[in-house]
Amino acid sequence: MKTSIITGGKFDIEKYKDASALTFPAPRDEQPKVIMVGNRARIAGRSKTSSWHSFSNLYFDSAHLDKKYEPKLINCVAEMFEISSDLSMKELIMFITKFIRLPPEKVFYAIAKQIGLYQPITMGIRSVFMLWKDHLQELLLKFIQYRNHYIRQKKIDAPLNNIGELIASWKEFDHKHSIDSSSLVLLYSFLPEFPHSIPAIKHKFQPDVRWKKKPIEVKWLTNTKLDTKIGDFLKAVKERKFQYLGFCPREPTVRLARLMSFPTDKLNDCLIAIGYKSRNYVTLHKNIKEVIDSKVKRKLVKIPPITVSKPSQKESYQICSELVKEYLRIYEEMVDSLSNFEYNNIAVARKLIKIAKLLDEFNNSRTKK
Repeated sequence: MKTSIITGGKFDIEKYKDASALTFPAPRDEQPKVIMVGNRARIAGRSKTSSWHSFSNLYFDSAHLDKKYEPKLINCVAEMFEISSDLSMKELIMFITKFIRLPPEKVFYAIAKQIGLYQPITMGIRSVFMLWKDHLQELLLKFIQYRNHYIRQKKIDAPLNNIGELIASWKEFDHKHSIDSSSLVLLYSFLPEFPHSIPAIKHKFQPDVRWKKKPIEVKWLTNTKLDTKIGDFLKAVKERKFQYLGFCPREPTVRLARLMSFPTDKLNDCLIAIGYKSRNYVTLHKNIKEVIDSKVKRKLVKIPPITVSKPSQKESYQICSELVKEYLRIYEEMVDSLSNFEYNNIAVARKLIKIAKLLDEFNNSRTKK
C-alpha cells in the first residue's frame, strides 16, 4: 500500500472542506452541546491508514510476524474497527471477512456509523426532541392550571387537580417500577394500559399483563361545554396512539415521530376555549415533519462498487494483514462518497438546529392570558 495516502491524496484534509463547530440548543437543565464536524471521513481514513502503517513498520519483519505480537495485531485491528479486542485471531479474521463481503451499501453505512457520521443528525434530533418535550410538558401543566382556574372562576361543580399530588404520585410510581422517565408529565398523563409497552421495563412484563395499581390520574373534564374540546383532545390522543417513549439514539427519528404524534392542535383548542392565548404550531409541525419524513431530503450519495480479493497466504496473521489492506482500500475508494454523506448530514443538522432554536424561544417565553 502506498504511504503517500497518509499525508496526501484522498486523505489530505487540507485540500478539502474546513471543519466547523455546531452548537445544539438544550433544555434548561442541560448545557448546549458543541461538536466539531467536517472532514471526519478523511481524518478517520488517515488515522486508520497511519495506524496500520505504524504497526506494520514496527512489528512485521519482511512480511513475517512473530507469534508473540499477534495480541498487538488484534488490538490494532480491533481499534480500527472499534470492536472488542477480546477476540481470537480466527474470530477477528471471520469478522473482517464478513464485514468487507457485505453488499457495498451495507459496508458504506457501517463505516459511516463507525466513524460517527450520523452524530450531527442524532444530536440535532435529540435537541429538537428534548425542547419539544419540555414545551409539551409546559402546555399540559398550563392546561391543568387553567382548568382549575376556570372551574373556580365559573364556580363549576367539577373536581380540581392538585399538581403537587399528581407529581408526587408519578414520582413514586416511576421509582417503584424503575422506569426513570424523562417526562413524568407526558408519560403519566397518558399512561398506557400495558407496562410491556414502556421500553425501559418491557422485559419485565408479558404483553397481556396490565398494571395492578396505577398512580393518580389527571382529571380532564369540567361538566361544561368545554368538555367537547377536551373530549376531542383525548380522542385524538387515543386515535394517534400517543405514548411518551423518551429519546433513544438508536432510533432518534422514530422517537421524534412518536413525540410529534401528540395532538398539540387539539390541546391548543382547549387552551383557547378556556380564554388563554396560545401559539400557531403549523409551520413548526411542517418543518419537523419534513425532517421525519425525508430527513430534509438528504442528497443520495453514489456508493462505488467494491471488489474483494481472496487472501492468498496461509498463516493467520498474513490473512488478517491482507484483509486489513482490503478494508483500507475499500475505505479509500469510498471516502469521497463518505465525505459527501457527512456534509449532507451536517446540512440536515443545521436545519434541525434552526428548529431547536425556535423551540428554545418558545420555552423561554410564557403563554399569555
